Amino acid sequence: MVLKMEMKWYVKRGFEDDLINALNNYGSACILGLAGMGKTTTARYIYTKLRREGVKVVYLTSDEESKTIKFKVTRDEEEEIRCISLKHVWSGKGDEAEVLAYAIAKAIEGTYLGKIGRLLEKFTGKKLEKLEHIENIKLKIKSSSDEAKEIVDKIYEWVESVFGKEFIDTLGSVGVKSKIEEFLKNNENSDLFYLLLELSMLMTVGVAGSSVIKSVRELMKREPKIKEDVVIIVDDLADFNEYELKEFVKFLRDKEIKILFVKRIDDSSDEGFKRYLKIVKFLSNKHKGLDLNDVLFKGANDFFDVDLRKRIFLIDSAEKEEFIKLLEANNYSAKIIGEKLNMEFDEALDLIYRASAGTICIALYMLEMGFSAEDMKRIAEAERYYSWSEIAKYEDEDEKRKMIESNKMLRFSGLYEIYEKLIEKNPCYIALIINDLAEDELKMFCEDERIKSRFSGKASPRKGEYYWMLEDYEEELIKDGNHTKRKVYRVKNHWKKFNVFIDALCDFHENGEEIEEDLKIIREVLLDILDKEYEELGEFTDRMILFSLDNIKWLFGKGIIKPKSAFIWCGSALAYLPRVVLEFLQIVMDMWEENKNEMTKDRETLLHTLRFARTLAEFGRNLFENENYHKEIFKKVIKFLDIKGDDVISLWKVWIYSSLAYGLKLNNFIEDGDWCIKQAENILKDINNSDLKILAEIKFLMTKARIEIYEIGTYNRRVVNIDTINMLNNVLSNLIDTLDNLTFKESMDEIFRPFGGHAEEIFRHLVNVWKGDIYYYLARANLYLNLEESEKFFRKCVKLSETLTNELIALNFIGKINVLKSYSFDFIIENKTCNFEKLWNLCKKYEVKINNETLARTCARYLIFTILTKNLTITIKKDLYDYLYLDNTAKTLFYGLSWILGYKLKDLKEIIEMLRDYDLSMFPSVNNINKNKIEVEEMYNSFLNGNKEDYNEYKKLAWNKIVEFTQSLVRIMFFYIINDLKTAKNLAEVVSSEYPKVPSELFKELSKAIEEEINAKSCSEKEIAKEKVKKAFVKLFYFAV
Repeated sequence: MVLKMEMKWYVKRGFEDDLINALNNYGSACILGLAGMGKTTTARYIYTKLRREGVKVVYLTSDEESKTIKFKVTRDEEEEIRCISLKHVWSGKGDEAEVLAYAIAKAIEGTYLGKIGRLLEKFTGKKLEKLEHIENIKLKIKSSSDEAKEIVDKIYEWVESVFGKEFIDTLGSVGVKSKIEEFLKNNENSDLFYLLLELSMLMTVGVAGSSVIKSVRELMKREPKIKEDVVIIVDDLADFNEYELKEFVKFLRDKEIKILFVKRIDDSSDEGFKRYLKIVKFLSNKHKGLDLNDVLFKGANDFFDVDLRKRIFLIDSAEKEEFIKLLEANNYSAKIIGEKLNMEFDEALDLIYRASAGTICIALYMLEMGFSAEDMKRIAEAERYYSWSEIAKYEDEDEKRKMIESNKMLRFSGLYEIYEKLIEKNPCYIALIINDLAEDELKMFCEDERIKSRFSGKASPRKGEYYWMLEDYEEELIKDGNHTKRKVYRVKNHWKKFNVFIDALCDFHENGEEIEEDLKIIREVLLDILDKEYEELGEFTDRMILFSLDNIKWLFGKGIIKPKSAFIWCGSALAYLPRVVLEFLQIVMDMWEENKNEMTKDRETLLHTLRFARTLAEFGRNLFENENYHKEIFKKVIKFLDIKGDDVISLWKVWIYSSLAYGLKLNNFIEDGDWCIKQAENILKDINNSDLKILAEIKFLMTKARIEIYEIGTYNRRVVNIDTINMLNNVLSNLIDTLDNLTFKESMDEIFRPFGGHAEEIFRHLVNVWKGDIYYYLARANLYLNLEESEKFFRKCVKLSETLTNELIALNFIGKINVLKSYSFDFIIENKTCNFEKLWNLCKKYEVKINNETLARTCARYLIFTILTKNLTITIKKDLYDYLYLDNTAKTLFYGLSWILGYKLKDLKEIIEMLRDYDLSMFPSVNNINKNKIEVEEMYNSFLNGNKEDYNEYKKLAWNKIVEFTQSLVRIMFFYIINDLKTAKNLAEVVSSEYPKVPSELFKELSKAIEEEINAKSCSEKEIAKEKVKKAFVKLFYFAV
């Protein structure tokens, strides 16, 4: 009988109270220990103890997925622990710091940070704010150019103190100052969470969000602290990027958040063993100091500057009495152990204690696997085991070192025996420790000739002697066009850590080279299986991406280059899991630069290379923006474009240059964007194959139209050129006709093969995707001139939508158009009645698949719908408002309109400040102080300060200083809310002449309604006019949001 390895209660190690005291007194503490000693278990106990004391605790892990686990505190008491995975939680736009910030907010529910944390719960395709480089930090200023210089200097000092000298040195101090000065500009009001998030982004990846600090003057006075009692547990430091960790932790410490570090010590290498000995000596008071920069992470000395021995806790092999308690807590009583080893308990305990080197994890592995007394005796006889009490008695450092080394040898002997039993019984166990595998993948693994040869045919997908170490779950995959579920196997959680032990065996054990050869073959076969699935199906799951990237990285570290695999899976991650791809981009670039000649000789690899380059150009803008897009994406992609080749290569280059052009234009690199368009045009002319030329031209023209529509959609063109829209209609309509008549040709096979699956099926699929994109472009282009035409195209988008986000966007536009046309909030979709409440429910149901902007704006439309059709205060939970904070436009316009509609959800001062900060954020970046912006700001501030005279003076100067559509609406809302009806009416009238037909008519309607309110001669007339004003504002809201 195999006993289930499960902890029944926590066995205290004796230092738990001291550790919590250290956190309270110093703000940081650390648990160190070799693998398998119980560090994670102790950290989880600390989590539960702190939670019971009312502390907000965040548990960050490097596991493959986030999960809630049950933790047995005592025999009768159980607590839940939410373990937030930094690998799995993010599958959309952003970087490591966003996930960290998300994790914090997620755990601090109900607090100031938690308000916005809920909005970041599902990071799949959700864009929080524009990501910008340090030069685009937007800070609020108001004063002379002399004071501006002082502000720049203050920001520079602050950046250096917060981010570190290394950060400044990387960019150059002069460059930092000049960029801060050049791009210093106004932006929205920011709360503490956004500040935390954006500075985290800036520090870890060199990018920052578009809203940072409420004002420079506030910054100069103080840096805000987090008032809540918060502890973050980071487990395991060994799995995190050192630089990211250092910068993030530094920022958290500045905010007075406490941090408990958990770190696995690797003593398998000579260097690691020496580091381990230093820790032991230091904690035994035999060594004066300890370099935590070496032990924990670079920069750790800054956080552990005093009383190190009170803050560092080493968990090592247990003393025998404690060892017995740990065995009992894990289901192995004295009676059971005696029976399993067929000997008296004391003798059995002594044997397993020595064979496992006092390491409870190894002991439990051996007992679970059914090691016999003979097995354990063979291990125990190899070396002598010394308990820590024995080692402590010796004064001679050499003797101590030899004892510790003997324990290490014994521990690795035990680990090797476990590995040998697993690989001997069935190599599938080792494969499953490395990767989760679907049932059919496991079969392919066993049938692979390399596995058969290496392991003498022992690999079998059938259940074996150690089947109890496995569990399964279901995974959904699209196969032959149908959604199918398949069983996926993985080892139970406590066996996952054995992967770390296997790598350590490679480095230390005398048979390490043989083990490494095993792993090379196993990992390469696993990667090839996933590659084959991709190529045959063209479909994949998050699991496949994550494990493929892990195998690519491991093999690359061993000198095995798998370029096609790297391009397939890094490209897939760019599109679907962009956060996880950052660390792999450099590996791909290194592969390319070091092996370019060999890669270009292999046709299949070359095609995958070009598809990767196009994916990087297209989806790279989700990772980096502004300077960072140019630096991290444009310059990388260009390295792939000096390839010479035939028409297939040329087509790919046209697509790549087109995607680059859009990304560059989006990030204000106009000249580089134009250059890419020109390059694409020149290459397009030289394509001889007519079918390939058509394909190249379709994407090229779609990109040009996309750029035009982006520029129209930003409303930065005060008067949209009718000829431009007519041209777009013609071009895009012609593209639809071209796609309708396009058929698959043999010459197209190499274009679509890198997408995986059958080329002809991929062709048909992409033609439909392109049609959907084109109909969306047509709908957006016509939205400003012809609502009927726009609605017609949006309805076609709904039919062709292949993602929920695209469908939801199109449905929302149809609903919005319905409001504008008939002021009706119910509309028909495929014979079914729909409204904004149903759209919001759909959005909430599939929140994980919805990007942040769509989530926030759908919520805002629903809330206004509820105000107009129901009682908002009765039907809406307060926490629903938190979703608005994902999009500044949705948030600002909702609160402004809700006030006008009679729902005063914030006080007047808050509303005016919100409108002001949004208004000011719309002014473009300029080299010098923006006079118009300063005057507008003073107008708002004069009103807030109750200075009517100054308000009127600044209003004369600034009332119509407008650069953007939503800015116009926000400004009019401000005037109307403060009862300056005449100015509100005049501004609506002025801007009505500066926008295309649809928004122009909406502003005219508003102006006329306000004028009626001004001229009303009775209360009833005034009420009728006010209702017309509300209606006009509602229409403009639905047009803008």
